[in-house]
Amino acid sequence: MSRLLIDPATLDARGREITDSAETFIGNNKKIYETVQNMVSSEYLSPEARVLADKIMSYQDELDTMGRYIDEYGTFLKTTARKFLANQDEIVSHIKSKNPNISI
Repeated sequence: MSRLLIDPATLDARGREITDSAETFIGNNKKIYETVQNMVSSEYLSPEARVLADKIMSYQDELDTMGRYIDEYGTFLKTTARKFLANQDEIVSHIKSKNPNISI
């Protein structure tokens, strides 16, 4: 049987880093697509630039989805850390209830 070794504080910290990065990623995407949308709306955009802008805009849904998935992964790590601590506390409490003189 394998052993699960985990440091909940590290897991939670990594989750927070990832959700922060997701927030930055989503914000940067929003800025990019607002800028490109403004370019597309411009009367002075050359036909070649319009083709490029349209191509960039075609990736918006996929990049928005990627940002959500990154955020969900970070949230999963934070939730897992909390659940791990709760399970650990529950196990210790159960052991102490059966063996009041034990020190854990």
